[in-house]
Amino acid sequence: MQTQTETMTFNQAEGLRSFFGKIYGKMATGVLVTAIVAFALVYTSFGIQFLQTIFSNNAFYYGIVGIQLTLLFGIQWGINRLSKQWAEFLFYIYSAVTGITLSVILISYTGSTLISTFIAAVAIFVALAAVGKNMKYDMSGWKVFLFTGMWGVFIASIANIFLASSRLDWIVTIVAVIVFAGLTVYDAQQYKRLYLGSQEGQDLSKMITLGALHMYINFIMIFVNLLKIVGGRD
Repeated sequence: MQTQTETMTFNQAEGLRSFFGKIYGKMATGVLVTAIVAFALVYTSFGIQFLQTIFSNNAFYYGIVGIQLTLLFGIQWGINRLSKQWAEFLFYIYSAVTGITLSVILISYTGSTLISTFIAAVAIFVALAAVGKNMKYDMSGWKVFLFTGMWGVFIASIANIFLASSRLDWIVTIVAVIVFAGLTVYDAQQYKRLYLGSQEGQDLSKMITLGALHMYINFIMIFVNLLKIVGGRD
């Protein structure tokens, strides 16, 4: 028996391509915003002073991390109450704040390592997203495992701030790559189902923004943790 996802009409297939194109386009814009903010902080005198202020005072740094997490959870949990304009605006603000917290990466790694790892992360992400969009295997049963892994990575990362264990950091890094690779496949499949299950003419603008946020997080986490694996510190 064929499923809904296996019996797409030409119009559905075209619409699905447009839907994912908008998700990945918005996600790419978010990544660009993050990169611009991070580079501006590292390569301008004002940015360097700003970073010195942040990283010389834990209260400032954790305050920015708190803002980042508030935006992240606020967009996801409040998506139904937000207008599509506010949802998109907050996504880009989140991307900019992420640029602040990730700017230290530009200082800690060589330029060649950053570029090569970014290209590798893009290739891996594109491949995984394509698999998720086209695979027939139902990933729904993996939801609990993947989300438990995601929270496990988050909690272990917070704990390791105080433990400062290199072994735990290495384990968390490997697990994070696996979990967010799995989430990339899972999210691609779920958003395909969301689109195919939507009604004709339904406004999916906010779901596009939410999808961009989820894919953005998956990509950033794959990139950052691959970077930690590759190394190449100055």
